[in-house]
Amino acid sequence: IDGMVHVSDLSWDNPECEKILNSYKKKDKVSVKILEINIEKERISLGIKHLKDDPFKEFITQHPIKSTISGKISSIDEKGLKIILDKNFIGFIKKSNLAKNKLEQKVDRFAVDELIDSMIISYDEKSRKINLSIKDIEIDEEQKVLHKYGSSDSGASLGDILGNALNKKKSD
Repeated sequence: IDGMVHVSDLSWDNPECEKILNSYKKKDKVSVKILEINIEKERISLGIKHLKDDPFKEFITQHPIKSTISGKISSIDEKGLKIILDKNFIGFIKKSNLAKNKLEQKVDRFAVDELIDSMIISYDEKSRKINLSIKDIEIDEEQKVLHKYGSSDSGASLGDILGNALNKKKSD
């Protein structure tokens, strides 16, 4: 019986697949998992990476959407920031998600190798991309302050609420 392991089914880390493929020799014994059996075409699809849990899915479980995560800026371009996260996963912060205030949505405020906190806003499991936002952290923190010291329904701005809270603290 012949089966085939596609190069993309060698490792969860796609750049490593080519290296792994070149390390195998004819007659090597390998452990595989059967992924699909196609009776009409008489094919069996096999996978090696499937013998281990997908580290990306583990990452998603440990870091659900809306969780805050720290990472190091690896590159900056006019579209946003590329961030290296835990286990060398890559996250991206779009320029529009750099700050709540549009005037602060500038990539030149940041530097390569700078450590920053951001909030996970979405995942793309197929492309294994993680979308991040600093703006969402600011919004989340503002909502917590509004909840604690007042509400936006009262007509007061965050500045009014914080100003009143700070003035009370100074007079005590």
